[in-house]
Amino acid sequence: ISREAADTALDRLAELGYLDEQRQLERAVEREANYKLRGRYYIKRKLSAKGYSSSAINRAIERLTDSGEVGFAANFETLAEKRGATSEEERYALEYKFGYRI
Repeated sequence: ISREAADTALDRLAELGYLDEQRQLERAVEREANYKLRGRYYIKRKLSAKGYSSSAINRAIERLTDSGEVGFAANFETLAEKRGATSEEERYALEYKFGYRI
């Protein structure tokens, strides 16, 4: 197809909401945080490596934490319980490994 037709199709898809980079980014943050139990620093590194801007990642994290869709403190407690981290040293190690602390 022609370049013009492709551009028109992409514009139309964006208008209909099928192409929404911010929504895609928010779903990626939510998946990493809530299902993989990753911390904000891990998520920022991973998504930056995929080409997302730091400001867009920060906005997505901020919106999801403000709305209550992502709760890093609760997620860390779940992670620590799953990993059996009971001592303070084990918990610190998990915080660093999974990006809850830098």
